[in-house]
Amino acid sequence: MKLYRDLIKYIKENIGFIVFTVCILIEEILLRKFSGLSISKAALVLNVLFVIFLYTVLALLKHEYKNIALLILIIIDGFYCFAQTLHFDFFKTFFSFKKASVISELFNVINEVVGRLKVEHLLFIIPVIIFITYLIISKNHNKQDQSSIFARMLVLFMSFVLLVGGRYMYKQHLGEVTDDVTSDAYLYENMTSNLLFIDRFGVFEFICKDIENIVRYTYVSLSNEEIEEIRLFIEENKHDKSINQGIYDGKNLIMVLCESLAPQAIDETLTPTLYMLKNEGYYFSNFYSPVYPSSTCDSEFISLTGMIPSIDYGTTSKTFAQNYYPYSLPNLFKDKGYEVNSFHSFDKSFYNREQLHYSLGFTYLYDRNDLGIYVDENDVDYINWIDDKELFEKMLEKTDLDKPFFNYVISVSGHLPYFVERDELWENYETVINTYPDLNEQEAFYYASQMKLDEGLKYLLDCLNEKGSLEDTVIVLFGDHYPYGIDNEDAINNLYGILENEYEMYKTPMIIYDAGKTGENKDNLSSTFDLYPTVSSLFNLNDDNVLEVGYDVFGDNGNEMVLFADHSVLGNSFYYNANTSGIMGVDANNLIELSKKYYSISQKMLAGDFYSHHANTDK
Repeated sequence: MKLYRDLIKYIKENIGFIVFTVCILIEEILLRKFSGLSISKAALVLNVLFVIFLYTVLALLKHEYKNIALLILIIIDGFYCFAQTLHFDFFKTFFSFKKASVISELFNVINEVVGRLKVEHLLFIIPVIIFITYLIISKNHNKQDQSSIFARMLVLFMSFVLLVGGRYMYKQHLGEVTDDVTSDAYLYENMTSNLLFIDRFGVFEFICKDIENIVRYTYVSLSNEEIEEIRLFIEENKHDKSINQGIYDGKNLIMVLCESLAPQAIDETLTPTLYMLKNEGYYFSNFYSPVYPSSTCDSEFISLTGMIPSIDYGTTSKTFAQNYYPYSLPNLFKDKGYEVNSFHSFDKSFYNREQLHYSLGFTYLYDRNDLGIYVDENDVDYINWIDDKELFEKMLEKTDLDKPFFNYVISVSGHLPYFVERDELWENYETVINTYPDLNEQEAFYYASQMKLDEGLKYLLDCLNEKGSLEDTVIVLFGDHYPYGIDNEDAINNLYGILENEYEMYKTPMIIYDAGKTGENKDNLSSTFDLYPTVSSLFNLNDDNVLEVGYDVFGDNGNEMVLFADHSVLGNSFYYNANTSGIMGVDANNLIELSKKYYSISQKMLAGDFYSHHANTDK
């Protein structure tokens, strides 16, 4: 009877549990509201199990310490849900602790983040206010817990059993993990989509699984079986080269990664150089740039290695910056005697680019300091960006045009934000408004920013032509990602029109320009993954031992796929949406199974630094 009385006393003393639970659930519901997710009963139940356990742990503390700890937990959870909401607003998915560096990079661009804040985000403060109000009202009651330590320990044990048992029963309910990528069991085990995982299982289950993965994957050592599996997969999935193999052998190459370039930004009036390149070069109108955790930097990595960037581990540019990449484009060009350098008019420390680019084989990464680019003292980092024309000018100063070279250029003028603080765009903005008066401010500044890229490209072509190097130089242009800096609904609708499917947002331009050849429009499915095998083929590089995810864009393979970071897959005749487990189209199963192998093999190769230890690097 005494134990029974103690348990009843414990319940009366901890009526704040209900308030605490409500506060935590409000924060999850807000995250779901802002991210467009429905309310999941299973997710809420799993969250309540975690809340019960956390509360009973903290209830072991003295009354005043317990309340402080509960308040801190509500604040931390609220900030976490708020940060996830902002990340979703940028990248349409959620971050994990495994990719914490992405968050540091997100908050480096604090001015851009502030631009995404909405009045509605203040709702995340409400749970904190509710709990503080509860503490004030109840401060004269139950100042010290009176229930016995035995009763409290018993409740803690019961809550632990409830948590473990509830999770176990739920996992049993999901069934065995099979090869069915659309099943909840597969999602739970492989965490293939952060968005879908939180939607189905909730925030606390996501955090728990995320921490579990960090502990499990701290160090990866490939087994002999895995090494053999990778080698066999590479051998069995070699792709044929097109009839254009070697046509640019010995020519120079300038690859330009164009910041936030969308197809709609190629305009005869506003961007005449891009328009000319599109019409006189090879223009790929069905080209996609899927967004991976480090967006721009991952697009660089894909185009230079053909590999899938890190999804299961930390960001590629930091976690795997010291890996060995003997078959990257810079290393393969270097093997042919080319000068290989990269150029960027921002700081090389951002995204850890300096270390990554050296591992990829570049002799030097020139940033704005190395190039001696003047930065106006009134300019604000992450708002005002250096003109691409100056970047191309400085690049040519560092390039010996009398020797074969491979230059990789990372543009910045097209970067977000697109608003009046972009002082360097005002002249172009006026031109845009005079040409298209119906555009809203954000659209107009976006086009104004891409005019800066166009001006830089004109300077590049004119200078190469003047020096007699244009006909010996091939230029490859591609967008790093869609302009996710445009968040105005009218601007999005005007820019993209009505999208039948969400993947259409990821369509970007890709152009291969050779002044000595007549170009054409090509509408075969292609993506950033196809840049590596295409360039390798055109310049006759030795990539025999490479895992090729993409194809030579001049071939006619039929099995081309665009692989997205959330494991969604776009093929010639189907689209598999990993977030809804829906498949549109036909003949999808075999290619979806193949895509699963690409994802799995690529992550193993990165984590185990496969090329450094296990590949035949005798090129």
